[in-house]
Amino acid sequence: MHHKLLLFTIPKPKGKLTKVYMAHDQFTVMDSTQMQRIPIYRPGDTNAKPTGGARQISDKLMASEAGFLFKPVGHTSF
Repeated sequence: MHHKLLLFTIPKPKGKLTKVYMAHDQFTVMDSTQMQRIPIYRPGDTNAKPTGGARQISDKLMASEAGFLFKPVGHTSF
């Protein structure tokens, strides 16, 4: 059985979705959709203790000239 290696880049969150970004993302990939959950840090939060909930960004895997990339298709805060 042969397996094909698929290389892709996950973009760093940007814009108003990530006012204070300190990493600690969680990723889930199902079919051709990636869900990226990002902790929300409020002013004064330490890197280990976010208090602002989380944002979840949905990205769809799309073919491009250089291979594949994820394009944002939605987001939710909770």
